Amino acid sequence: MMDNMGNRSNEKMKSDKLNEEIKKCPGCGAILTAKQIMYDPIIRPIGMAYLGDDEDTAFYYFQHEIDGCQSSFVVPVDEFKDFIDEEIHPEKLYGTDQCEQHCVNIADLEACCSECYYAPFRRFLLKMIELKSGCPQTSRAD
Repeated sequence: MMDNMGNRSNEKMKSDKLNEEIKKCPGCGAILTAKQIMYDPIIRPIGMAYLGDDEDTAFYYFQHEIDGCQSSFVVPVDEFKDFIDEEIHPEKLYGTDQCEQHCVNIADLEACCSECYYAPFRRFLLKMIELKSGCPQTSRAD
């Protein structure tokens, strides 16, 4: 069990990661932090897709919805690993009988119940979508 000092250290690390620059918008050049991507309503989550084989990773897809931009961009889901508050299973189930095939279709926004490495990342995406669905659109990116 982690002591209070360990908890404070972990929270500080998460706070630092929130403000870390993780993406440059390919359209307007804005530098985006994890916090902006996770909480700012002008960054709209589109979906998630696993590329398998050569890439062997999954990506979140987003739309930068500000006047003059409207660009889509991707971020590897692993950039958000520190914000996942549940166990992440080590095994990737893509290509097995246990895979529910949600991650092969970017438009599929169903939760995954498999004990797969990417299932918690799908649930995290769905939380982002739910959080942002109640937010009014703005035209600022702070």
